[in-house]
Amino acid sequence: MEKNITVVDKSPWFNGETLTKKREKRRKESKWRRVKTENAWEEYKVVKNQYNELIKKNKRDYYLKKIQDAGSDMNKVYQLFDSLTGNVKKRKLPDGFSDKELADAF
Repeated sequence: MEKNITVVDKSPWFNGETLTKKREKRRKESKWRRVKTENAWEEYKVVKNQYNELIKKNKRDYYLKKIQDAGSDMNKVYQLFDSLTGNVKKRKLPDGFSDKELADAF
């Protein structure tokens, strides 16, 4: 029997604080599903909104830092833009060839 495991890349804006807030959100959700009271729902809703705001803030800070790091280097800015839009360019040179083998081919 084979088992396939999918490896998911960790988001760069997901940190320890985010993980703690996510766990708190899941605990509040679990409690609300168990007891089904209005108070439990309100507690869950508050923590859920805090978690979502934290994710937005972390993403905003991450991308702002990336843009600031690129500065006035337009090549880096375009590379960042391409990575955000999914237009990552593939290597133009074939893999598996050394520089000498590639030069000898011409």
